[in-house]
Amino acid sequence: MHPKIHHFLATDVGFMKDTCLPLDLAHHFSRNSGIALELEQPSSSNDILSLLDSLAGSDQWKLLKVLDLEGCKGLTKKHLKNICNILLLKYLSLRDTDATQLPKQINKLHCLETLDIRQTKTRACATNSIFLPMLKHLLAGNKVVSHRFMDMVETVQLPSGTRRMKRLEILSYVDASRNVDDLIDIGQLLHLRKLGVILDGRRTGGLAVLFQQIEKLHGCLHALCLNKS
Repeated sequence: MHPKIHHFLATDVGFMKDTCLPLDLAHHFSRNSGIALELEQPSSSNDILSLLDSLAGSDQWKLLKVLDLEGCKGLTKKHLKNICNILLLKYLSLRDTDATQLPKQINKLHCLETLDIRQTKTRACATNSIFLPMLKHLLAGNKVVSHRFMDMVETVQLPSGTRRMKRLEILSYVDASRNVDDLIDIGQLLHLRKLGVILDGRRTGGLAVLFQQIEKLHGCLHALCLNKS
């Protein structure tokens, strides 16, 4: 279970005490008064998808605050659109799922603080139009082996609304190899602690622009991870 999940369950929802879900599925869902659903052996993606389908039509759905679908296979566009109706959602992990895009309705999640799409094949343009005002952590990137048998990172582009998401603390990885001017938004994120960026190693000027923006952060940045495309 991701450490952030532990934090939410311990301090925000008191979930483990109240829920009727079995332990091996409990970390996928939480809300203030628990969820009165039971599955005897929810060990497969099919069990989780079935639970998603049943929850989507219930009053409990809109009360979820944490949804961790790490490793779940078979997510459809319909599932993702339904998730965008969970207006109180604070934590969403699609890590290691087969999600390839994010629906435009994701901008309805005004309370979302963490979006984890690592180890997915989410298209680079999937985050272009994202604007999530409460977002603190955008976690993305998928390691692939290049033709030279070197590990490289494929990830999403920097959201066009980045400069307005001023609560961002972790932004890693984002791809600025297509347009280094996108990095200008970084200098507006005065709470940013960790930044992971992919630059085009064949173009000059990207590093200079990046460091200019980092100087505007007044020392708040603690970790910088660089990769090249």
